[in-house]
Amino acid sequence: MGDNMTFQQFKDKYQDYLVTVRRRFHESPELSMEEKETSRFIVAEVEACGLPYEMAGDYGVIAVVQGTKPGMGRNVLLRADIDALPIQEDANNLAGPKNSCSKVPGVGHLCGHDAHTAMMLAVMKELTAIRDQFSGKFIICFEPAEENGKGCWLMLPYLEHYEIDRVYACHVEEGLDTGTVSIVPGPRMAGVGAFEYTIYGEGTHGAAPHRGVDPILCTAEMITGLNQILTRNIPPLSPMALTIGHVESGTARNAIPSQASFGGTMRFFDRGLGEFAYGRMKEIVNAIAAAHRCKVEQTFEYLSYPLVNDPHLADLACQAVGEALGTKAVVETEPKTGSEGFTNYIRAYNGQGLHVLIGVRNREYGSGEAAHNPKFDVDEAALPYGAFTTLQIALKLNECE
Repeated sequence: MGDNMTFQQFKDKYQDYLVTVRRRFHESPELSMEEKETSRFIVAEVEACGLPYEMAGDYGVIAVVQGTKPGMGRNVLLRADIDALPIQEDANNLAGPKNSCSKVPGVGHLCGHDAHTAMMLAVMKELTAIRDQFSGKFIICFEPAEENGKGCWLMLPYLEHYEIDRVYACHVEEGLDTGTVSIVPGPRMAGVGAFEYTIYGEGTHGAAPHRGVDPILCTAEMITGLNQILTRNIPPLSPMALTIGHVESGTARNAIPSQASFGGTMRFFDRGLGEFAYGRMKEIVNAIAAAHRCKVEQTFEYLSYPLVNDPHLADLACQAVGEALGTKAVVETEPKTGSEGFTNYIRAYNGQGLHVLIGVRNREYGSGEAAHNPKFDVDEAALPYGAFTTLQIALKLNECE
């Protein structure tokens, strides 16, 4: 494997860069499909490395580091997401003031994409410096609009001509200590489907319910029925979550309204079980609507399928990180019920993909709050670990094994 640099040497070389760049992104966050200045900065860094690149849409960036070492090497995609969230950031983390805070009202990097982008830029710079040590090429993908689920579908068509063999991404993990990394084969993130229902009845005065058709009562029974899918139709050892996130109906307390609506999400690790559960949802909702003499409109959309790490690639990554940082740096974590658009890259490239979690928790500093929370923060000491881990895994995946 190329690059004999130790972690300490890598840290000495890139620590200041990583912190400076991460803070630049963190203090000037941009929402999905609005990443103009973020993209402009990335392009400037790519051009400073002298790399060929192309824009994907307005703000996506795809750069290529071509190895010059004779021989065969894999073409590996490295992806970093670049957008922020529409959430007002708290200037304090769990222990006190943050090192850096958003200067944009109502917008914050509260999922760590600023760290992802800074780390990937450092990896890109180092790969450029050692391109004589590997064959094949690295396709470095800076994806906008990950948070709204649109970014991957924007990027994938642009990537079709790169003959990609393997794909990789990482995500900061607030539940892991700085200096550790989770690399686990198999299902890692849940698939998610979103559903919406509108129930139509007949409005009437609350004093004469027999003259109408009550959509609220129908809705209540539907919600109860849907939640019974998990306890009566899904095997007890198969994890699945169903959440009703909103219910609306009526405007007056003495009137039965003419319609009601509700919606939510379903999360699953087995695609077959997810599709089975959706089938049961349709059956239950239709049957209850008929029993109440209501009509129902329903929509269901798969937002993401489960993210599944290739076992062989996970094993290679464990070897690479174990050799570079020691085996104690590699830890196991339970699958997460959150979803991740990177699964669509893995599915696009025949399952040859790997998603890794980078620990950023530092209790003394105060990082460790959940992502998407205003107090979420990243321990900046974790940045060189994340970048170095990505570099070592990338070089290992580049080898023809």
